[in-house]
Amino acid sequence: MLNNSNQISEAILEAINIISDKKISKAEFSSTIQGTIVECKDASLGKYLVKYQDSLLEAYSTSPSVSYSKDSLVYIFVPDGNLKEYKVILGTTKQLGTNYIEEFTGEEYFDAGENFISSDYTIAMSSY
Repeated sequence: MLNNSNQISEAILEAINIISDKKISKAEFSSTIQGTIVECKDASLGKYLVKYQDSLLEAYSTSPSVSYSKDSLVYIFVPDGNLKEYKVILGTTKQLGTNYIEEFTGEEYFDAGENFISSDYTIAMSSY
């Protein structure tokens, strides 16, 4: 039996620790894992077969126009830590250029109007 207030306090703190440890162990957290591209399953969807540890899983590129080659090391976002759910390839682990996100190449650029930065044209501003 607990006799003094110090023992009671220690017992309460121990109970709180046990409860919080159980809650944390059951909580689902999103995570990012590293995997290796095995093959492209469907380029139009950006769907890839990826090796993670000793398992194979399907993951999707952030955009179908971003492609990954076989044996590329990639970061994969796993929502709620559930490997059975939809997984997203965030990019490669070594190079962040065109394999990571789509880049604007400048070839699609066209003049749509006057360049107001270098012109003498005055723009009137209003608060209403």
